[in-house]
Amino acid sequence: MIEKSEKIKLFSQRLKNAKKANRYFYMREIQGPSRAKIIVEGKEYINFASYSYLGISDHPDIMQAAKNAIDKYGSAAGGVRLLAGTTTLHTKLEEKIAEFKKAEAAITYSSGYVANLSSISSLTSPKDIIVMDKLDHA
Repeated sequence: MIEKSEKIKLFSQRLKNAKKANRYFYMREIQGPSRAKIIVEGKEYINFASYSYLGISDHPDIMQAAKNAIDKYGSAAGGVRLLAGTTTLHTKLEEKIAEFKKAEAAITYSSGYVANLSSISSLTSPKDIIVMDKLDHA
């Protein structure tokens, strides 16, 4: 049986080797806006990991709207949605989405992970079985 300190040494060596071979891709710093092509450590790459699916995250109109919202609402919600983080912007967006989808209501989440976690845990019990396909991600 390998002792904990030996496991840590093995992990540290694997991590060092991955970084040396340029195969460690976690927490890499992107220099500039998230676009189809990004700069990482001075080198240009095609960005296959962006959440900017429409490619508009650095569009001038979008950036100006964000600046206007910061001027009006501040740079953060100030808390989680449940307690003190729901702003007028959240409510208006959710009303517009519900109207567009012809639904009674809509809710937005900060990430796909949070959407899955909260939806699944709210709609199921410990006795339920959840089947998800390979296209479910977050």
